[in-house]
Amino acid sequence: MSTVPSANGGLDMDMPGDVSGSDSSTYFGKNLTEAVENKKVKESRVTDMATRIVATWYRFRQDENYPETKIDSFDLENAPYVNVQADHYKLVREMGAASTVLLKNNGILPLKNSVKNIAFIGSDAAVDPNGLNVCEDQSCDNGTLAIGWGSGSANFPYLIDPITGLTNALGKDVSYKKHLDNWDVDSAADVAKDADVAFVFSNSDSGEQYLSIDGNVGDRNNLSLWNNGDNLIKAVADANKNTVVVIHSVGYRLAWSSWSRIRQLSC
Repeated sequence: MSTVPSANGGLDMDMPGDVSGSDSSTYFGKNLTEAVENKKVKESRVTDMATRIVATWYRFRQDENYPETKIDSFDLENAPYVNVQADHYKLVREMGAASTVLLKNNGILPLKNSVKNIAFIGSDAAVDPNGLNVCEDQSCDNGTLAIGWGSGSANFPYLIDPITGLTNALGKDVSYKKHLDNWDVDSAADVAKDADVAFVFSNSDSGEQYLSIDGNVGDRNNLSLWNNGDNLIKAVADANKNTVVVIHSVGYRLAWSSWSRIRQLSC
């Protein structure tokens, strides 16, 4: 966390660098140039730093047919758009499937051909009604959770929410109902009770501490589900014995105190 000692001590790159767009916010950049001019850091050391950085650039052949990039993190609205996605959607799907953990089943999954009526319950089942990228560095939890918040987050070019993915997979022969209000558990139970299978979605989020959601300053305050998720799950499971619980979580969460009341539960 310095300019001269870090450079002379072997640090090649300062990340994230110019964090606020001004010279005073970074240890390298203009400050490193001044350190060289003042003979506090040898020019040969800066050359060594640059060599190590550029070596990685060549090692990964970023000089050969590499997608053009034009990102300006301080002015995203006016920065030119360059699509570098290629076929990355295939990897996204593969990694998403690999990260899914089935905790308990009791025969509900995979869905049988006799299933004709499905209920989708919970705000996590759909995209944020306000839009994909409306919150600074994804610092909100109003829809399905696909990424935590902070400087390491990204803007979504698209997001396939669970309702869209499942309805596309199940086809037109299956009818659907949805209820996205996590706090109206009575109505959620009414929607779920007549369905062949009720899918109930919930999540828990976390991020970087310079932003907060509902009093959670970076780290979670507890291990319970967000947005009334535990009460929502209980209400739906009490109303429909064929309940599938889907949780998008950044890490551990508490299990329900009484699994016996969650009949035929899938996670």
